[in-house]
Order: sequence, then structure tokens, then C-alpha cells
Amino acid sequence: MRWKRILVVSAISLTIVTCKSVKTDSAGAYTKSEKQVIPGFDISLLEPKYSPCEDFYQYTTARWMERNPIPESESRWGSFNILIEKNNERLYQILQEYSNKNVPSEKYSARQLCADFYAAAMDSATIESKATVEIEPLLSLTNQITNVKTLVDWFTYAMKVGIRIPFYMGVRTDAKNPERYIVYWGQSGLSLPDRDNYLRTDSVTLYQQQEYKKFLADFFALHGVRKPQLATEMSEAVYSIETELARLHMARQDMRRPELTYNKMIISEANRLTSHLKPGEFLRQFGVTTDSIVITHVNYLKALDSVLLKFKPEQWRAYAVWKTYEAYIDALPYAFVKRHFDFFSGVLYGTQTMKPRWKRVLAKMNDGLSEPLGRLFAERYFSPEAKADVELMVENIREVFRQRIATRDWMTEETKQKALEKLNAFTYKIGYPNKWKSYEGLEITPTSYVRNLQNIRQYQFRDNLGRLGKPVDKDEWFMGAHIVNAYYNPTFNEIVFPAGILQPPFYDPKADAAINYGAIGGVIGHEFSHGFDDQGRKYNAFGQLSNWWNAVDSAQFEARARLLAEHYSMYEPLPGYAVNGKMTLGENIADLGGLTLAYYAYQRYKATHPSGMLAGFTPEQRVFLGWAQVWQSNVTDGYLRIQVTTDYHSPARYRVNGPMSMMKEFREAWGCKEGDPMVKEADKRVVIW
Repeated sequence: MRWKRILVVSAISLTIVTCKSVKTDSAGAYTKSEKQVIPGFDISLLEPKYSPCEDFYQYTTARWMERNPIPESESRWGSFNILIEKNNERLYQILQEYSNKNVPSEKYSARQLCADFYAAAMDSATIESKATVEIEPLLSLTNQITNVKTLVDWFTYAMKVGIRIPFYMGVRTDAKNPERYIVYWGQSGLSLPDRDNYLRTDSVTLYQQQEYKKFLADFFALHGVRKPQLATEMSEAVYSIETELARLHMARQDMRRPELTYNKMIISEANRLTSHLKPGEFLRQFGVTTDSIVITHVNYLKALDSVLLKFKPEQWRAYAVWKTYEAYIDALPYAFVKRHFDFFSGVLYGTQTMKPRWKRVLAKMNDGLSEPLGRLFAERYFSPEAKADVELMVENIREVFRQRIATRDWMTEETKQKALEKLNAFTYKIGYPNKWKSYEGLEITPTSYVRNLQNIRQYQFRDNLGRLGKPVDKDEWFMGAHIVNAYYNPTFNEIVFPAGILQPPFYDPKADAAINYGAIGGVIGHEFSHGFDDQGRKYNAFGQLSNWWNAVDSAQFEARARLLAEHYSMYEPLPGYAVNGKMTLGENIADLGGLTLAYYAYQRYKATHPSGMLAGFTPEQRVFLGWAQVWQSNVTDGYLRIQVTTDYHSPARYRVNGPMSMMKEFREAWGCKEGDPMVKEADKRVVIW
């Protein structure tokens, strides 16, 4: 799940409310006894022009959208962004403090790594004066590409320094043996967000394709290509290579099927798939010995040989030059950064202006220094009380999930018992790691942005390959403690909630409990549900990719999932750009399951913590208000186009209206009737968990 400032709340007169439990006088205003606030929720943001049963997203968000226009430096602006900005401001103050050269810090400590990286990246005068001198050694290597063999040699080097090439190779937990690490190999190499950006033929995409070619030609001119015709030819070469790769790429909805992307074989077998890109040979050159490998995209590997031969060496040199610049763009002079922004942020996403340099630097730090940065954040800003409260909520939601599994009429007892075994085996991490990773050996200086990026990538490469043969580190976190997000890791069978998200509006210790359950409770339930979505259900209690379902239950699950996919595929946020219900299925299952679990977990909580009306809203209604609040957002059309093409999450509006329209609990809470837009047709309603 991709995902706190306390909002000022006040009473408000509503002129139109169709909720069954809200009392109004003849003028439509709240009665005097109900002029209250909801702690943690600003009721002045509710838009009475919309009935909750007509469009709950608009009802809860329309006024927010009016009051919170998208800043010129953003393509999306919502609750997530506001909290991210708050966390970034805090990190900015920390880095400003620690970058003071009079404040000593231990070498390789989080303070030293972050402060020195920040200092080098913020030194724009030095970056401008050096121009491209520091990446010239990398660029010069592209001149050695004269045939397929030398191209493969360049691929070998590019992997070490973090340059994206037509494939990736990395070590991660073996999906069928999660107690060991294994090498994975798969597709990569595109610069545009998705294969569809190369393959679609609608007018917007065709315009973006032409602008991408213009951008590449301009970039080659900045590189020093003085002849416009040559710059254009190099641009066409890059675009043609990437388009050929895009045609071979597996579609995103298919990549959600782990049985298709887990193809384990011995090294010699993998080598026989290709004449030029033998995985075993790459590993040998990296000093790695292993008996097996997982090829995530077998057909892609087989087809790459023909792509290598299809294009001339000079065309591959153009590709290599561009990919080198792409890898180090943030550390280049302003002219390069601005031209890159104009296309990738402006043309694609509709963003109008660049963010301040310090914000761009913080974003780049997340690529390799996310854990040290999160450590600085957590040590200063995370509350132990928040951790304890969230732990209680996790266990409350887990208990409700147990009850839900036990009462599913579509599951046999055999599968229920295995599902409960998996649920009971879930572990969770809250706030920040129990032990912090050592970064000894990572050289970061306050004098060179380019060198720091190179050192980080080479360190990551060595560290990643060095895992082979070692025990799997179950204490590892896969995002920094400051990040506004949460995740489920299927091979660890764990859910993780960084400190960054445990703030308003997701979690607020001063908020009404129903609001918190709808917000952070919905997030917790969402991550629990990922363990039982279309992808997560294929992993057992021990984190193994394993079919623990009998055929009958599997068919029952798939029938329900198919209905949900069809439901979301009906949403079309922009003409010609519909939600891909198959691609977003896992997140949609998790939203529906998460909100359902949060609702019933709150019922369990309310049994010992009674609560009545607040500002005219029942506790049950407030759970739904809490969930809707975290999805308040404004987005550009460009952002929406990219989102429905690449993002496994549905747009915010459908993360609210989608699950609620399926839920009888929502209908009952708000007094909605059959035929209302927020009530799905009876024969198409989906209840999974």
C-alpha cells in the first residue's frame, strides 16, 4: 500500500444530509445539543451538495479539494503529501543542524552519512562548476561499445554503478524457500513509466512520444552533439531500442501472478536460454558462485538476443549515453536537471515548477540512505505511546480477522484452518527497526554529489550479492522509518508500519477512536488482507510460494475476485483511461478487506469503550469518515494517466467509493437504499474477507 497534522475542527450547518442518524431542525441545521466536533476530523470539509449515498468521496473531499489546490511543484496533493511535507520539514531541520561542520559525528554513523550527502548535494555552485566532468569517465566507457560482446561488457559495468539496462539481476529471498537467498533475473531498461507509454496510440500518448524524442535530442545536444541531425538520429535510436524492449515486457497484471514469474533453474539451464546474456557468466565476473537462479521473465531473456543484434553499435552507444545521464541526472548542472524536469514531470505529469533543491535532495536520499535518514527521524519524533496503541489495534484487528475467516461460508474447514495458521503466524514491525544496519565501508563525503551516488550504488551492489549463502535477515526493513507508507512482505509473512505514517490523519492519539479505526485501522486491515489477496494467498504461513488451497475454495475465491476486478474496471477517471481491475486487484481486495476488518475491530473496541453521537454522526459513520479522510486529494490529468497505467493502486476516489459500495455495513450506517449510486447491485456485491 502506498500511502499528521491535527486538523482544526468546528461545528457546521448542513443543509442537506441523507444519513439516517443525523438529526436536524426544520432549517437543516444541527440541533443545539449536536453542535459538536469530531476530534481528528474537520466536519467543515463535508460538502452537503453531495449525499453520502450518491458519492461518498465527493461528500468528504469536494470542499477539501477547493481549499487545497495542487501546488505548482506537485502533480498530486493530498493527505499523504501533506504528511510527507511535514516529515520532510523535520528532516530538513535535522540535516541543517547536522550539516554544521562544527558538529562532530562518528564516521559511518547515520548523522555523518546523511549530513555529508546532504552537504554535497546542496552545493549547487560546485556542481555547476564541475559541469559533467565527474561522469565523463562513465560516459567514455560507452565509446567501447563496438559489437555485441563489448555491449555485454558495458552491461556488466553498468550494473555495478546503478545504470539501468535492459535487465536486472539481484539477490532476494527465495519465494519457495524463504530461509535462503537466491539470485533473481528479469526485465528492465525502459525510461518512460510503462510499456504502454510506448505502445498506446491515443492522441495524448502519441504527443508524449514525440515530446520524449525531442527531449532526448535536446539532451544529446547538452551532451555536446553539435549537429542537430545527429542528435535526432541518436534520439530515434534510444526510442527504437526502448520500444522494442517494451514490446517484449510482460504486462503488469501478469507480473502479479508469482507462478508466472518464479522460474527456478540451475545456472547451466539459464545459460542455455541465451547466446549473449548468460546469467552465470555475469555472476562469475562478479565473483559469485551459486547453483541456481530464478528467471522472472523467461521469454524476455530468450528474445533479448535478437534485440542486441537488431540494432547497430552506434545505436547502442546512444542508448548507453542516455542511460548514464539518466542514472546521475540529479547530480548534474541545472540545464540538464531542468530539461529532464520539463519532460518527465511537466509533459508526463503536468507539474509546473521544480521543487526546491533541498526537497529533491531528500527524495534522492531515499534511494540509498533511507534507513539512516529514518533513524534520524525516529530517534527524535516517534512516540513510544503511539507504538503501544498501534500494537493493540493490530491484535484487535487480527482477532476480528480470525472470526471473519471462521465464518466464511464459501471456504471449507480444511482451508480455513490453513488460513488461520497463516494469520496466526503473521509478525509485525512498528515504528523503526529493532537493530539498525551498519553502513561501515560506505564512503560519503561533503564534496562530491556524483561520487557519493556512485559509492552508494557500488556499496548496494556488493551488499546485495554478499547475501548469498547467508541466513535471511528477518529483521530487515524495506523502507525508512520516516516514510509515509506501510507494506506486507509475503516471504516474511509480516506487516510493517513505519513511524512516518503513525501520525494524523492516519493515527492521532487525540482523535475519536472511530476515526482512528477507519484511518490507521483501515491501513492495518489493508496490510493483513494483502496476505490473502490474489497474490498474497499463494504464500503459506512460512512465507513459501505454495498452493495451500483446495480446488473448490480456490475457485470460490477467484469467482469473487473476478467480480471485484470487473467492478473496478468500470471506473474511467479520464476518457480512454480506465482502471485496470486485474492489475489493481490485490490493492482493491486489500482496501475492501481492510475497511471491513477496521469496521468490525471498532465494534469489538466499542464493546468496552462505549461511544455515542458526535456532531450528529454515529460511531459507525465516523469509521467511514476516517477512511475517506486519508484519501482526500487533488491530482493532475497527467498524474491520473500514469497512475492507471502503472500503479497497482486505484485512484483515490475509487479507494473510497469502491469498497464502500460493496459493504452492507456502509449501507446500514448511512441509510442508503437499493439503486443509490453508492450501493452495488445485489448480484454483483463482493464479500471476500
